[in-house]
Amino acid sequence: VPLPVFYAENGDIIMTKETVYHVADLFEQHGSNIWFERDAKDLLPEGFTHPGSPNGEFTKEQDIMDVWFDSGSSHRGVLETRPELSFPADMYLEGSDQYRGWFNSSITTSVATRGRSPYKMLLSHGFVMDGEGKKMSKSLGNVIVPDTIVKQKGADIARLWVSSVDYLADVRISDEILNQVADVYRKIRNTLRFLLGNINDYNPATDRIAEADLLEVDRYILNRLREFTAGTLDHYESFDYLNIYQEVQNFINVELSNFYLDYGKDILYIEEKNAHKRRSMQTVLF
Repeated sequence: VPLPVFYAENGDIIMTKETVYHVADLFEQHGSNIWFERDAKDLLPEGFTHPGSPNGEFTKEQDIMDVWFDSGSSHRGVLETRPELSFPADMYLEGSDQYRGWFNSSITTSVATRGRSPYKMLLSHGFVMDGEGKKMSKSLGNVIVPDTIVKQKGADIARLWVSSVDYLADVRISDEILNQVADVYRKIRNTLRFLLGNINDYNPATDRIAEADLLEVDRYILNRLREFTAGTLDHYESFDYLNIYQEVQNFINVELSNFYLDYGKDILYIEEKNAHKRRSMQTVLF
């Protein structure tokens, strides 16, 4: 955002209500780049004169407002000009260095012009470091590019790593860390494959067992699933992805794999196809 300041031939500063409002009208019609595209005399009101410019020559200020003023005014140019968006924004998300930057300039400009904050909540995050906690740098050769992770290990591993770290602080990433995440991913995937493989012959329309008739152990794990689901949704509401990651691991590895599925293997593999005990467990798995 340019400073709407002009200078007369003798160096006098020109910034009056008339000139400022005229520049504002030009910005509204043509955008702020017009300041850099037109000469000073073409940015002033038609017929404008000043005693310090007997020859009618003027110059314009070349500096802009602080860059944070520019970005901090984005709520005015984005939220309030697009009908599909609403003011204030649900959330502003940026790095933890923006409390003195974008977060601050946004709320300052919005309160000054609109009397309220431009966002309902803030969420800040730390920065990604290498495996030793060092800042990534080309000169150090420790830069890890997201595209490389996706190509080598898959997008699911990248997503799972993001959920596995405490994003409120600086986080570490390395091949070793990603390999650990990949191990967790494989355990989750293998458990889900086991579930799918053991409901292959299950038809919910004809084989479903009413909850009241489920075996006690099946009712127990179903209740644990509901508790797990409710807790996970609460964590999503508070953007607590690390706890989701930890609870998913615990539920799948401890509750399901080590206990319920281990207990149920003989039932699924040995019991008659339509045995009540087997259909009870399949109902829960489904």
